[in-house]
Amino acid sequence: MAESSVITAALALLKAHPELRRIIVGYSGGLDSHVLLHLLATHRERWTPPGRTLAALYVDHGLQSAAAAWGKHCADVCRELAVPFRVLKIDARPESG
Repeated sequence: MAESSVITAALALLKAHPELRRIIVGYSGGLDSHVLLHLLATHRERWTPPGRTLAALYVDHGLQSAAAAWGKHCADVCRELAVPFRVLKIDARPESG
């Protein structure tokens, strides 16, 4: 089966920039960021030169009641993919007044 042109293009872009030592995926748990993270994690050996690392970051903005649950979901997926994961908690609620 032929490889997707999206996969080929993404891997070529990363290979073209060996100076990038750390790739951090902003991971919301949504479809787009999930597909990107899965692509990078499952093809890691094809684009990771020695010393380059992959990690994921979830921003818990506190704007939705499900934000913490999404963070847990992201952590679970990253654990399965063996990708280091961090949560950044911020208060993005608008100030009253």
